[in-house]
Amino acid sequence: MRKNVRRFKNLKIALEQLKPFILDGTQILRGKQIGRFDNARPRELIGNWLIAVVANATSGTDDFTFTSDHDVDGIVYNARLQEDWPMEHIIVPPAAPGDTLSTEERICDQVQKKQDKGGAQYARGKTLVVFNELGDNTQWHPNKAARMLPKHDFNQVWVVGLLSARDAHYSYYVTTLEPTVDNVPVWVVDIAPDFSDWVIRQTQFPTLVTVRFEFGSLGPPLTVHFFMKPPYRLT
Repeated sequence: MRKNVRRFKNLKIALEQLKPFILDGTQILRGKQIGRFDNARPRELIGNWLIAVVANATSGTDDFTFTSDHDVDGIVYNARLQEDWPMEHIIVPPAAPGDTLSTEERICDQVQKKQDKGGAQYARGKTLVVFNELGDNTQWHPNKAARMLPKHDFNQVWVVGLLSARDAHYSYYVTTLEPTVDNVPVWVVDIAPDFSDWVIRQTQFPTLVTVRFEFGSLGPPLTVHFFMKPPYRLT
């Protein structure tokens, strides 16, 4: 782990601290930088938390957490392997009146925007997280978005977003856009109404048996084996 970073004692405590930002949806779009967490924005903390809990669920461990970092938008950290993966974040804002671009096109535009920020020197070794706030998030197609991705130098591109919020029950979707996988994996993170716990269910399975989660350049990538059961739920 890099020195002089902030981290929560565990991911349950992190969720308790993130609760006000999740309940106030405006924090995703306009939340101010949090000085005590190296100026991370609320959406960056939520995105890193979502990826950390999904990484734990898919690997069957509690090894993953996340930390602050003053050089990037946080770190997803594997405590057992002592490996960290730098994260960069960007948001797809709600559509403006008359905007006819699809969600897939908007996601790709934001990936291109981050790639253009500094090219390979900026992107290499990092994982890009796109927080999708375009609206009607249930209607976009991760497989299509993965095939449309522009050429980039990030290790991986993840997309997260709010799936539903009703009766104090918040659910987020998490997916990684891997063009080489015919059917990209999609998870849903269901947060308990009292924010004391969460349940993760996988709603879409890749047609490849093995998926390599290359969060960063340090050490070997995390390899996850999926045991396939037809029928698959496609997008």
